[in-house]
Amino acid sequence: MLNVAFYGLSGACTRMSKDEIETGGHIKGPRLVVTRGETSGRVFKLEPGNNLIGRWDPDSGSFPEVDLEEEDVEAKVSRKHAVINVAGEVVTLEDIGSLNGTYVNRGQRLEERQKIELSHGDEIIIGKVFLRFEND
Repeated sequence: MLNVAFYGLSGACTRMSKDEIETGGHIKGPRLVVTRGETSGRVFKLEPGNNLIGRWDPDSGSFPEVDLEEEDVEAKVSRKHAVINVAGEVVTLEDIGSLNGTYVNRGQRLEERQKIELSHGDEIIIGKVFLRFEND
């Protein structure tokens, strides 16, 4: 699948597939949107199945679908931090033993292996990276 990165006036990056470009650029379906920092507005499309959230690291074999390396200026996101599972209409978030925690809607820190179902508009904090879950 061809992926293209678009940079807006603010410098925010949005990655889109060829299909999304052909449909006018609106990314449909489950996705995460960065809400703070230099890459605010960046969109990560979530695919069916497991989507690893973390930071790229070839030495440890960490190649996350949601790579927060650019957003994580303070190195608070673990290499393998959390997993979002997309199973039809049900989307869940699970912390997989992160050091600095995973939070939804500023609630209590998720326990390791605790799963929570996500709803459109939920705020997710991964380390110190703020994201919004969208699904349409």
